[in-house]
Amino acid sequence: MCATVPDLAEQAAQATDGWPDRATAGRRRVAEEACLRPAGFVGLLGIAMIHFVDLPKTWKEKPLIGALFLALIVGCVLAAGMLLWMPRRGWQAAGVLGALAFGSYVVSRTWGLPTSTNDIGNWTEPLGLAALFVEGMLVAMSVWAMAALRGGPGPGIRHAGPMLSRRR
Repeated sequence: MCATVPDLAEQAAQATDGWPDRATAGRRRVAEEACLRPAGFVGLLGIAMIHFVDLPKTWKEKPLIGALFLALIVGCVLAAGMLLWMPRRGWQAAGVLGALAFGSYVVSRTWGLPTSTNDIGNWTEPLGLAALFVEGMLVAMSVWAMAALRGGPGPGIRHAGPMLSRRR
């Protein structure tokens, strides 16, 4: 039986019943983010793969856009690595990369890019639609993960609370 992200977050919340409220909220948020992290990792690699598939053709026809594709691929791979070791920075990078790629697609289909105006109005390209979906989901996940990490103790940080108040 496969559990979904909200189910895992709810299970983590139930496991922390009886803990002090402040610590429970922080641990619950960290659990939510930890459940999203594998999906963010796959999303970043998905964006890199989609653009890698289109890279050879784009590099030959439009070198400037090909260079941007290459930069996006490298950025996505680096951000995926950052998600593993520095989750907060990784989610920030994932959100920015996803939003920039999404925005670039919209600009290329509405006004056109400096070296390419022949894609204006071409909204039904299959790889482009797949990229839009993955980029949009990645931006949404990064917003959710950053909201979950905001204010809560990060992984590996212990909440000292009552222990500090007893020392004099």
